[in-house]
This record gives sequence, structure tokens and C-alpha cells, in this order.
Amino acid sequence: MAAELQVVEAQLAHLPPVAKYMRICDQREVWAAAHATPMQALLEGYDNSPQRWTLLADGLPVMVAGVAEVPGRPDFGVPWALASVGFYDVSRGFLRRCRAYVAEMQRRYRYLENLVDVRNEDSIRWLVWCGFTVARTPVTFGPEGRSFFRFHKLRCEGV
Repeated sequence: MAAELQVVEAQLAHLPPVAKYMRICDQREVWAAAHATPMQALLEGYDNSPQRWTLLADGLPVMVAGVAEVPGRPDFGVPWALASVGFYDVSRGFLRRCRAYVAEMQRRYRYLENLVDVRNEDSIRWLVWCGFTVARTPVTFGPEGRSFFRFHKLRCEGV
């Protein structure tokens, strides 16, 4: 039987279960980007994002996502998503609805951009599915100088 999926506004109480069981690919990425623990990365995203959601599977948080703002750049959003291993069980169901949340991000922000660890193949596939352009020329980023790909999406206007 498929899990019941629900997307709700993220709450602080949703962060600990996702942090505790965060996917290895996401753990590696937040460490490479900022030497952050899973909880530190979730808190930073939560605190800096006016738009933030939690994906619940049968009432349990399996992903927290949002769009952080860049001071002085009201049209520029920094999308992020971090998931627990429980996300693997419901990822197909989530794929059916995730593009709607990217569209919601773009109602507020004309341009979305962030970085993804080149080793995070799961996230790269998801970003492409959601319509982001993922550059294939890596940039050096983070305290260890790891390779990341830049990804972005520009809102089409007047089409």
C-alpha cells in the first residue's frame, strides 16, 4: 500500500527526524558545502527561507525544502531540499507533484539558482526533472574545495 503523501508548511519540529535519518548523499553535500551537520544545514535553510515546505509520508517528515532569499536581490531565490532515507520509498509519488512547487517558487522569484555537489546524482536527476538547467562545468566551492555544479531556472514571462 502506498504511503499517504502530504506537503505542509515546514515547522521546526519537522527538522530533527529528517536530520537524524538524512540521506548519505545530502549529508555529504552539506558537509562539503559548509562543514555543516544535517541539523545545522536544515536550520540554516529554515531560518533563511520565507517559503518552506515539508513532505510528510504517512504523517512522518521525509523531506524539508524551501527557497532562501538573497539580501538586496528580491527577484533571486536559492532553492534547497534535504531528505531522509524515508524519501526513497515515496520519491515516485513526490515526482508527480514537485514541479508545482518549483512553479510556486517562481511566482515569487524570477531567478532560482544554487549549487549541487557533483557526487549527488539523485539530486541532479531530480533538478533536471523539475526543469532546472544544471551546468556540467564544475565550480570549486566549500571549505575543502569540492566540485559543485551550478543549477538555475529563469521564470519565462510573456510567453
